[in-house]
Amino acid sequence: MRKRGFLLISITVAALLAGGMIPVSVLEVKDGKSGEILFHKRAVEGDVFLFGYIHSVEKTPVEGTFLVERGGVLRVLETRFSSHGAGLPNVSEKTLRKNGWFVTEGGERLDKLSFFFSPINRPVLKFKDKETPLGTKKGEGGLLEISVRRHPFILHVFKELYRLPFDQ
Repeated sequence: MRKRGFLLISITVAALLAGGMIPVSVLEVKDGKSGEILFHKRAVEGDVFLFGYIHSVEKTPVEGTFLVERGGVLRVLETRFSSHGAGLPNVSEKTLRKNGWFVTEGGERLDKLSFFFSPINRPVLKFKDKETPLGTKKGEGGLLEISVRRHPFILHVFKELYRLPFDQ
């Protein structure tokens, strides 16, 4: 009877460990200079997020909407902006006007979105009904890297429970 109990416990522990190694996708924002993870949240194919900032020249809001696709690819759905100036998409027949915004369709697929910012930009990520300000705590500029990474499920659980940093 003891052998049977030990075998059952061993099989259960082995199954939990094996299941914990199954990778999960995580939407991650990393400081490109320090490598510090500024944001991470479980993401699945079909999730949509919005990355917004204040344009440094025009001083107007810009928002990009992205879709998480299979294999961790990010697809640009659209870019919205309230004026068309330096560094913004050209206004053309493909640009629509919706509720005071110029809107350009996306379609591009990215492995990672990199964004150089200054304190003026005040970058923000909106994902799963939560808005997260991004950038440095020191009020300096920097580089943000947004991507979908795969982590073992057990590492993701520990990160959520204990706020442990992911490996760089």
